[in-house]
Amino acid sequence: MHSGPVSPSADDRAAARRIADTTFREIYVATPAEICESRDPKGHYAKARAGTLQAFTGIGNDYQPPARAELSIDTSAKTVSDATDEIERMLAETGILFDELVDLAANI
Repeated sequence: MHSGPVSPSADDRAAARRIADTTFREIYVATPAEICESRDPKGHYAKARAGTLQAFTGIGNDYQPPARAELSIDTSAKTVSDATDEIERMLAETGILFDELVDLAANI
């Protein structure tokens, strides 16, 4: 499974959706910035607030929440395990993940 980058603008996400076509799934981690900042082990928020980390999403760079994400998760209300289970379930239900390992080369 490939996780994509943070895409702060709606235009970037729309372009990614066009490129990936039917395999694109947008997951919005809708956790409040205060919670993210309180969990920041690398100190990125502090660096961004001090001006030493430029264009940090949510501090020096605006973030446009998605209008039509396939899944929204607020991790302030879930454990990491519950959030990943929810992501895995959505990916399986939408045909991105499979229950069984498949020999992809055999199908070429």
